[in-house]
Amino acid sequence: MFTIQLMPNRSVGLALPDHARVADLEGVTPDWWAGGAQPGSLRARALGTGVDADLVNGAAWRAGEVPAVTGHATARALAGFWAAVLDGRLPRDVLTPSVTGVDLFLDATVTWTRGGAQVDGDDIGMGGAGGSWAAARPALGLAWAFLPTVMGGHDRAGAVEAALLRCIAADR
Repeated sequence: MFTIQLMPNRSVGLALPDHARVADLEGVTPDWWAGGAQPGSLRARALGTGVDADLVNGAAWRAGEVPAVTGHATARALAGFWAAVLDGRLPRDVLTPSVTGVDLFLDATVTWTRGGAQVDGDDIGMGGAGGSWAAARPALGLAWAFLPTVMGGHDRAGAVEAALLRCIAADR
């Protein structure tokens, strides 16, 4: 099996020996997975139906090599990716806004960068299922990540970021 090893502790698809290092996701039900997508919408067609915790926590899913779907990482590794962008170890073009328009999957107007990241206010990063978010805030030289195992919304990542920014402001 071939896995795309992006950097240590980040990959798309996992070799069987690495499966034991992955935390199981909780709260994945077919209704949660559908996320209110309208039947026949691009989101519904892309995500499919019947996805539950048994599937996403199973060996076939973890071994799958589907970019933007079966990425596995630690929060430290994803924050490290964004730190590498900020300090020049990876091309800064990853941060350059490239296109703005309606994203049919997200059903929202989004600005994407040349590196495939989303511009979200002062942050540039990528969210994932269940409320995960990893990003850089170039103006502060900040890189961080939030990877929950209990599925929910992105409001939790926003709360973590707000607390982090309060700590940084208090330290200045």
